[in-house]
Amino acid sequence: MAEVIPWVSKHKIGKDFQYPLQYSDIASSLISLSNRDVYLSLSFWDFTARNMEHRAKARKDGRYRLLDIGWDPDELKWSFMSGSHQPWANVENPIVVTGHVDAVPKPLLVKYKVSRSLFKKILEEQLRKLIPGSLAKRRWHIYIDLLTNLPAIEYRGRVFIGLRSEPEIKVLYPLEDDDLAMPKQEA
Repeated sequence: MAEVIPWVSKHKIGKDFQYPLQYSDIASSLISLSNRDVYLSLSFWDFTARNMEHRAKARKDGRYRLLDIGWDPDELKWSFMSGSHQPWANVENPIVVTGHVDAVPKPLLVKYKVSRSLFKKILEEQLRKLIPGSLAKRRWHIYIDLLTNLPAIEYRGRVFIGLRSEPEIKVLYPLEDDDLAMPKQEA
């Protein structure tokens, strides 16, 4: 049976910030999409928590990155991805999904009712649509942002066939509705 094998780094954040997802949320979203082991190289970034300029820009733009994740077999050619210390070092053609979860000011998550379960539901739903059948059939990339101006969660996903990018899929999930099961806008 396939499993998700972790390679995780997590920065400590202050009490005023929170990571909107945990490793287990992402791992459980990926496991049903592969019949082979998946290596999840995931970082929990504290950039918003420690960088005042970045935080001010996010506040001004009304856009907070929540998740950036993808799969690209060419990433394994980069020196930091091919060292002997990685758990996939001795695996032929490993599936290594890379990404990061960004810390977000806790009051925003509370104000807009962004829960782990809601975020996980959006991720699972959109992963199934973006890459039906197999996680490693073609390159893909996902961004999920909290938009405070609308308010909404914005999902953007893209797949690649060879070097050619398919059109970006963009879905907004308004946060003022009680029923977030149906996205309100797709592009």
